[in-house]
Amino acid sequence: MQFDITNKHSKELRYSIYSIGWQPWIIFSYSQILLKPYEKKTISIFLYPDNSIEPGIYNLTFYAESYMDKISKHISIKINPRKVKDFTIRKFELTDNYILLIGESKIDSNLTIDIYKENILVKEIIKKINKGVNTIKEHIELKEDGTYTAKVIFNENGKELIIGDRKFIKKTKPNILNYTDEWNYLIISGKKITFKNVGDKSGRETYRLEIDKRLRPFLIVEGYKDVIEGDSKIVYTWDFVLLPNQSFTISYSYDYIILVLLIVLGGLFIVLLFLTFRKEIKIKKSIVNKIKKIKEGKDIKILLEVENTTNKELSHIIVEDFLPPLFELKESLLKPKIKKKTNEAILRWEIPKLEPKETRIFSYTIIPKLGLDENYSFPLARVIYKIGEIKKESLSNNLVVKVD
Repeated sequence: MQFDITNKHSKELRYSIYSIGWQPWIIFSYSQILLKPYEKKTISIFLYPDNSIEPGIYNLTFYAESYMDKISKHISIKINPRKVKDFTIRKFELTDNYILLIGESKIDSNLTIDIYKENILVKEIIKKINKGVNTIKEHIELKEDGTYTAKVIFNENGKELIIGDRKFIKKTKPNILNYTDEWNYLIISGKKITFKNVGDKSGRETYRLEIDKRLRPFLIVEGYKDVIEGDSKIVYTWDFVLLPNQSFTISYSYDYIILVLLIVLGGLFIVLLFLTFRKEIKIKKSIVNKIKKIKEGKDIKILLEVENTTNKELSHIIVEDFLPPLFELKESLLKPKIKKKTNEAILRWEIPKLEPKETRIFSYTIIPKLGLDENYSFPLARVIYKIGEIKKESLSNNLVVKVD
């Protein structure tokens, strides 16, 4: 039968193919396959039930599993009773300390059970069986790790026929202990895991570290064998073999110093921006007498209000306003210094100091040289001052005369 496996992810994935339970009569054409993103492959599954498999309905599930997903295929098969001429196996078990065979024979004969370890015969059991039900149970000692196979050979009319087999995998688990040491110093944290083989057999260990992808810039890790990067997770894998009395240490840490420095620098930058763009002095520009439009020869009185918004004294302050060619200066409450340019004149007042929260008022009267029947926007006034070594400037509001 066929088993279709599709990688539906954007990463290359390795799939392990297996079924649940110990069923040696199920054989896969591949035990592992590597699929590129969105690639599809088909593997074959072969079923070889022998005489030792009891008849009945078997519900089987096959899996193809990667670290990101698990694909399954479910089938149901029926194994019909097989007609064995002279001997039928009812029960057959193989462990590391005994072998059990229960079978029914139609004749008196000889039966042999051969036990192999990787194709090397390690034990042979020869029994004479009688007509009817026979039970054979022998104590055995399979001391070494490995794969053992027991084959039942029945002598039928002078012919030796293999009528059943069983497999047993002996794997002594190595005595490997691990010790963990963790630390957390606010901006630096980490873990150290030490594996030590305290047994008398070599052993293989695998350790996986899964982290959120966003933490990768802060992770300090080395010595890993493999790293797999998913959409949101990163998995680091260590795979190592320990001899008796040998140790292996894995350590990793998270260093957030760079993040803290970035936060501090960001904070300093924000403070600097605040200090740079903060307006310690405000200036407001307005017209004292209400006017509906600019009329030739009609006085316009301009008012400038300069306010120290801080709780400290400020000094060396310059107030400037701009007089367009359309107007001429008639009078001023405090006489300004006048600097003439091609298209305008600059009115300048100097303030030696401003007390905390103090407001100074400057006013002057201008006369239009001609009238306007449209809206008119006056130039912005400004205040120039220093905070420490930083030269700063504050602009007034936009003053507009709107024609009704």
